[in-house]
Amino acid sequence: MPRGYPDWFGQPQFPKFGAVKNLSSSTLVPSGVWTDVFTINGKGKTYYGRVYYLAEPKPTTAYFELVIDGTTSWQNRLDLMRDRGAFPDPHQPFFLRCFDRFAQVYGIGIRGDITFEKSLTLRAYQASGNNIYCYYNVIYTLIE
Repeated sequence: MPRGYPDWFGQPQFPKFGAVKNLSSSTLVPSGVWTDVFTINGKGKTYYGRVYYLAEPKPTTAYFELVIDGTTSWQNRLDLMRDRGAFPDPHQPFFLRCFDRFAQVYGIGIRGDITFEKSLTLRAYQASGNNIYCYYNVIYTLIE
């Protein structure tokens, strides 16, 4: 007799997740323009993600927002996350990974259980008048 969980494969009420996918690259965010850093199209969920912001001299004035299925679900600014201590929390989709005022490197983590039906987009806006570079790495899967 087999042990463990029942085999739910093939039953429509239980989603079948595809292979793990990795999305890694960088995006230039010009000053004063909302820019899509990355977009994942399809139905799926995140496993993990991180985004690093680099700029001279102030990446702290960067806003970012998470758009799930066309709806902005969360927005914040790097310096506010730093000042308020936005560290890993089960109720927030982003958390502060690192900040270095001297090297001008700020990083956020993306929680690993964000689900989406059509798309997941991270957008950024730089308010200080300088361009920023966003380097990202997102591990996710799509439902097949």
